[in-house]
Parts: sequence; C-alpha cells; structure tokens
Amino acid sequence: MFFSVISSPHASADSQSISFLPHSKFCDDANFPKVNWSGCNYSGANLNHADLSRANLEGVDLSHANLENADLSWANLRNANLNYANLKGAEFIGADLTGASMVGTHGAFVNFNWSTIDNADFTNANLPISQFRWGTGIGSLFKGANLNSALFYANNLSNADFEGADLTYAAFNINANLTNSNFNSANLHSADLRTTDLNGAKLHCINNDICN
Repeated sequence: MFFSVISSPHASADSQSISFLPHSKFCDDANFPKVNWSGCNYSGANLNHADLSRANLEGVDLSHANLENADLSWANLRNANLNYANLKGAEFIGADLTGASMVGTHGAFVNFNWSTIDNADFTNANLPISQFRWGTGIGSLFKGANLNSALFYANNLSNADFEGADLTYAAFNINANLTNSNFNSANLHSADLRTTDLNGAKLHCINNDICN
C-alpha cells in the first residue's frame, strides 16, 4: 500500500497534505507531530523532512519509506518495520526502537543518540557516520552492516552481534559495554575500543590489535 505525504521541514498538521491514507482506526491521524500510527501500513511513504517526534509508531510498517531528514525523536517505534528505508540525516534521538526491524536501511548521518535499540535488527544496514551514543542496544543485530565511522560512545551493546560488519574508524570508547558481543569477521580497522568492556566478546575480527 503506497501513499505520499507532502511536507516542508518540520511541518505541522495544518501545512501537511496527505494524498492517501490506509483505512483503519488510527491511520488517518494527521495531528502532527504526535500522530498515532500504531500498526499502520506506510510502506513506501514519502516522509521527507516529516516531523514525527514523540509519535506513536509502534508496529508501523515504514519499509522502503523515504525518511530523509525526518524527525522521529522520542517516538515509540517498538517492533516497527523500517526495512530498506532511506534514513539519511534522520533524527531518532531518544526513540524506542526495541525489537524494530531495520534490515537494509540506508543513509549517512543518522542520529540514534539516547535511543533504545534493544533486539533491533540492523542486518546489512548501510549507516556510515551515524551516531549511537549514550543509548542501549542490548542484543541488537548489525550483521554485515556498514558502520564506517559510526559513534557508539557509552552505549550498552552487551550481546550485540557485529559479525561481518564494517566498523572502520568506528568509536566505541568512553566506556561502551560490549560484554558477550560478537565481532567475528568484522573489519575493525582504526576502530577505537579503548576503555570498553569486552568481557566474553568474540574477537575473531580483522585489522585491529584486539582481534585474535
């Protein structure tokens, strides 16, 4: 199901024009930014620059959506589907992405600072120069992801899986928790893991002194 949202940066409900919306209890909610689109299908939607801060997007389908420069700060995205969405420059500050599926998402400069990404699936995501600082990503999956120059300062990433990921120049320093995480086959060229907790981590990685 496809529709488009035509908006200017951080537009309000009064300035948004919705050309088509799915029919369900909440899916016609245009009370931006705090819309309630829980469980709605917005696959392929154009939400460029949309203001969805503090929105209820639990279980929403945003797969293949264009979220370039969108603001989803402090939004509820638990169990949401964002597979293959364009996230370039999007803001997820403080958002709850617990259990979200982010497979194949793409875009540089995405901001996940202070967000909760526990058990989220970023398999094969392409998110270089993105930020994941001061949040929690317990059990998150980053298999095969491009995380070149990403920042993970002070994040709790215990039991996270970075198998085969490109972490060139990534920074995990400043006390990131990487206990029981998996870095097997990951490229850690020039990655900074000083002061991190790597107790129980799998380190059959390449291009870093910590690799074995």
